[in-house]
Amino acid sequence: MSRRIEIHPTHPQPRLVEQAVQALKRGDLLLLPSDAAYLMAWALDARDAEARVVRLRALDIRHPFTLLCDSLSAVGSLAKLDDR
Repeated sequence: MSRRIEIHPTHPQPRLVEQAVQALKRGDLLLLPSDAAYLMAWALDARDAEARVVRLRALDIRHPFTLLCDSLSAVGSLAKLDDR
């Protein structure tokens, strides 16, 4: 089942942002507009959502996805970083 949450780009309502956060925590798949197309987003531990994306887009299971983090320290906990 799909549900639409429209969040204003410059004046987001905290209640609607929280609904999107809760959807991610439930393991839901989100569709987000970008300047070029749409992005599919899911929580890192939502393996079912990732499998849905692989199936929907007919991707190889080794397809590299973009990782979105809220801080450099979050990136550092998932990847090795250096000063370059």
